[in-house]
Order: sequence, then C-alpha cells, then structure tokens
Amino acid sequence: MSNPTTADSGATGSAGTGLIGLAERAALTGGRVAHHIDASGRFHLTAWLPWPT
Repeated sequence: MSNPTTADSGATGSAGTGLIGLAERAALTGGRVAHHIDASGRFHLTAWLPWPT
C-alpha cells in the first residue's frame, strides 16, 4: 500500500491498533510488516504473510 502522508494522521495511540498491533498480529502468523515514508513523502506499507500451499 502507498499513500500520501498528512500533517495530522489522526493517530490515537490506542493499544493493540495501528502499525505496532498490525506487526504483532502478522508475527503471530509467522509473517512480518514493514513500513516507511519515502523521499516524496508517501507512506508505504508491505506485509508478508505465510500462505498454505
């Protein structure tokens, strides 16, 4: 996912939500989450989740 960032992201810091909660839940399945803001100010989120074959 990739979106432009804003000055006010509306983050509330609630426990169990947001990027930390997402990363924790991905880790429980054996996956991982990465995120960053690039030089143009766009926010990028990538999630890797195991998929049964």
